[in-house]
Amino acid sequence: MSETRTTGLEPQLEAFAKKAIQRERVFLVVTWVGVAVGLSLAAWYATGASETAGTIEWMVVVLVLLNARQNLRQVKYARALGALMGTRQS
Repeated sequence: MSETRTTGLEPQLEAFAKKAIQRERVFLVVTWVGVAVGLSLAAWYATGASETAGTIEWMVVVLVLLNARQNLRQVKYARALGALMGTRQS
C-alpha cells in the first residue's frame, strides 16, 4: 500500500492549507512583534512622553493589538490544519 495520505480537498484548497501551515512561524513572529509594539506605544502614551496623546493615538494602540490578536488566530488555524492534514511542523 502507498503511504500517501489523501485529504479529500480540492488541489487549490490543499495548496492553500499547505502554505498556511508553512507560514505558521511567520504568523507567530508577527504576533509577538505586534504585541511588543502595541504595548510599547501604550506605555509611551501613558507615561506622557507625548503631551498630546489623544484618541487617535490610543486608537492606533488598539488597532495594533487587535492585529496581533488576528495573527495569533492565524497561528492557531495553521496548527489545526497541520494536525488535520498530518503535516504538523515543529
